[in-house]
Amino acid sequence: SDAFYLDSALMTAVCLKEEQQFAKAIVGLETVLSDPRCQGAKGQAIRYELGLLYEAEEQWEKAAHVFQAIPSFHDVPQRLATLKGKQRGGDVGFRYAS
Repeated sequence: SDAFYLDSALMTAVCLKEEQQFAKAIVGLETVLSDPRCQGAKGQAIRYELGLLYEAEEQWEKAAHVFQAIPSFHDVPQRLATLKGKQRGGDVGFRYAS
């Protein structure tokens, strides 16, 4: 089912992130985002996780772009504010979600 596919993709990415395999996790989630089934609450969760992965890889612009698609999700407003500082070259203190 669609939900199972999205859940599986998200869990795979989370597992890869735990193993510090950020690039593999990013490719997986980018692939899922291009699927028309990736929408609604699960789509938001996948975008959020992808944004966290971009942050882990210090891909600040990509992280900001993904987070801007889900501006009120979890702690995204604070993350976007922090990313603005990083994109300008400022070094803003940052805490990764666990």
